[in-house]
Amino acid sequence: MDKSDAHAMLASTQQLRTHWSGVITNHLSVSLTINVAIWSYFITAYIDSSKDNSADHIFILVASALSSILLGLWRLYTRHIDDHLANLYPDFLLWEGVIGIPFERGTGGYLVKAVENAKPLLTSKNMTVEDRVKGIEKLIAAKRIGDRGHKRIDLFSLTAIIAISILSFFIILSSGEKSYWFFLIANLLGIIFLIISLTCFQRNPKVCFVQSIMCQIKNETDEKT
Repeated sequence: MDKSDAHAMLASTQQLRTHWSGVITNHLSVSLTINVAIWSYFITAYIDSSKDNSADHIFILVASALSSILLGLWRLYTRHIDDHLANLYPDFLLWEGVIGIPFERGTGGYLVKAVENAKPLLTSKNMTVEDRVKGIEKLIAAKRIGDRGHKRIDLFSLTAIIAISILSFFIILSSGEKSYWFFLIANLLGIIFLIISLTCFQRNPKVCFVQSIMCQIKNETDEKT
């Protein structure tokens, strides 16, 4: 492939990357907006109900349930979109290598900083562009291309859900209403969604795993030669 074709492919891949990044950003805004709206509406309703000394705690329980499910689904969807983004990295490395973009100024430089423990794979002088592409593909397939900031957001969301779940638990306990326990199921679903997000999507690779991939690539290269 010549450089003009590589430029075209790189531009096309960059458009796709911009699209997926935009989707993630838009859903962040939408999720935050909806959560604020939910809590604002139901807290206002709760305050209004308390003015006549008959505060109805069900407003808090409904807000907690809706917020938990929304946060969980948002993080699952964002992680799903992030997988699409991650699958673009091998293409970026390949096209940038053909064009001759300096490694540290392209996707490789970004991955060195963003993916913990991946530096040996990406900077080893014994690794060709093709080897690096293979290595990144193996990391992506193993869900080890790094959380790249998503883990912190997942943990924050999980903490928020656990906090409002504890609040719901004490409200239900004090109310004595058996039917209110249903709301905790929604809180539990949100927690399950976040656990899935933290464990079933891209995570940081361990040093030994990166080293094993490098050995695999070296062995594959030796077999060909």
